[in-house]
Amino acid sequence: MTPRALIFGCLFLSAGGSALAAPPSAASELTSKYASRLVESDYPAAPAPPSPPTFALDFSTVHTYRYFYEQLLENHIITPENDREASFTSSSYGDLMVYSEPDHTAQLRFEKLRAQSTKTIDGKPLKTNEKFPATWIGNLDQAGGIYEAVPGQAPLMALLFPIPSKALGVGESVETPVELDLPVLDTTYAAKGVRRITCTGYVTVVRRVCAKLEQTLELSAVDDDTHQRVTAFGRSVSFFAPSEGRFVRSAAVITLNMTDPAPPVMAGTGGKTPKTSLPPKKRVSADDFVKIVLAE
Repeated sequence: MTPRALIFGCLFLSAGGSALAAPPSAASELTSKYASRLVESDYPAAPAPPSPPTFALDFSTVHTYRYFYEQLLENHIITPENDREASFTSSSYGDLMVYSEPDHTAQLRFEKLRAQSTKTIDGKPLKTNEKFPATWIGNLDQAGGIYEAVPGQAPLMALLFPIPSKALGVGESVETPVELDLPVLDTTYAAKGVRRITCTGYVTVVRRVCAKLEQTLELSAVDDDTHQRVTAFGRSVSFFAPSEGRFVRSAAVITLNMTDPAPPVMAGTGGKTPKTSLPPKKRVSADDFVKIVLAE
């Protein structure tokens, strides 16, 4: 697995990586196996500010933030020609570096990244251990926008750095439309959907008063040629320190499903798919967990 495949693996499927899943209409049917890891600690409650704050990352000075980075992923691919199934699992650890620049943006880079992976085809596992060089993955602005990102990274970073587009009081939410690239099996889909960010309260995390921001991200796309559908569902729980303009920790899961097109409706069935027709076959499924923790 090359560094590029690993980066794609951070989010979606490519040569040996993986990432998202769950159609917006069936989000409850496809739950990430890593969902219980979104919140691993109970933090003491803290008072909310007297008026809802406007959230923004602070890139006002040239500075470097280092986050401990962890990723777990698993995907399964069924080859349509012979129904053979291949699986891929990986665990990665290293640093996610945020380098703020004079123009009030920041570069995102992976550094000191190590990965252990297992690729299984026809029941035969192949295990590898690798170290990767420092790798630039995209740019981040103070509003949490990700741009010029390596394919597959924008959805993950959007989950890890959820900045609401307006001030939010406790219990308030904001929804925004999104369009993000989903690389799956060597094809990049321009997926559209919606993200919803909710401020669920304030807690104290490592002596910092933080807003707890919970997010959902739903994406879908249809291949113009094959009519295959790619659907994705992500969730994240993040703790943002308004006084510092940075996240203290953030965790996310994102799952992906790719299916063949539904069978055509036959004449004389009243516009309904006949009962004898088989449902679309799932060709790709993937599950991804990522977490960042601010290094003190």
